Amino acid sequence: MQKQNKLNRAFSLIEISIVVLIIGLLVAGVIKGKELYVKTKLASARSLTSSSGINAIPNLKVWYETTSASSFNTASGQPVSEGQAIASWNDNKISLNSDKINVTQSNSTFQPIYVENGIGGLPSLRFDGADDRLFIANAPIKKGDDTYTMVAVWQATDSSVPIVGRAVISEDNKKSSEAAILFIRNSSTIAFGGRNNAFDVNIGSITNQNITQMIINNNQADNVSIYHNSNNATKGTNNIGLANKDLLNICGVNFYVGATHGGQYFKGLISEVMIFDRDLKASEVAKINSYLSQKYGIKIN
Repeated sequence: MQKQNKLNRAFSLIEISIVVLIIGLLVAGVIKGKELYVKTKLASARSLTSSSGINAIPNLKVWYETTSASSFNTASGQPVSEGQAIASWNDNKISLNSDKINVTQSNSTFQPIYVENGIGGLPSLRFDGADDRLFIANAPIKKGDDTYTMVAVWQATDSSVPIVGRAVISEDNKKSSEAAILFIRNSSTIAFGGRNNAFDVNIGSITNQNITQMIINNNQADNVSIYHNSNNATKGTNNIGLANKDLLNICGVNFYVGATHGGQYFKGLISEVMIFDRDLKASEVAKINSYLSQKYGIKIN
């Protein structure tokens, strides 16, 4: 009887070991399956990006996106991975290297963080709302320009907005004019910001996943057209008037992702940015929306 009890205990230890082994194999399988899913999703996004035709749209000045192998330089110099600080977000437009406009940040304290599972389950950059920003002095829109388009895929991670607001992308020199800002005014309102002039649009919630195209043409009365998760624009004016339209022309310096020259730091995720040196046609707006909607799973109305 005593031998039988010992044998039962021995079998129990063996059985437990087998169960532990099976659980380990299952967990490993789940992890490998998840890694395979992430790699497949990323590969699909890269294919969609390369076949999108964005580079064929005339007057593309910069294109930042998060899925290409060449999109980032990290602070460590190693391939990008979850939680790494980003020292450079590289221009994806097809051109000579000398024409590429990479936004950078040499101070590690101010560098945004790479997030693997961001907007649409794809990589994003996370900005902390305190001091993170990427920057280049050689701005994509040149001084005196009065017609341009700014595009961004973004999501605020906090609905609270300070009284000074937050900026997703901007080109400005801290003057009262000569600015172009995709601006968050409050928890439900975005705007074209030109410092002392602005045009607001209610979007419901800034914590949604957003595709915003902002077209500026200062040669017409309704000089601002904002396409937000839509192929239909909300159009209006910043009330400065055509007689004073030159006050709206751009400064040509200080391009930021995640801030302005004066701060107004963005808190949330940014996955893609494009700048065009003209006002896009409705068909081009729809083409960009189609590509971004498929890529990030954001519904276009």
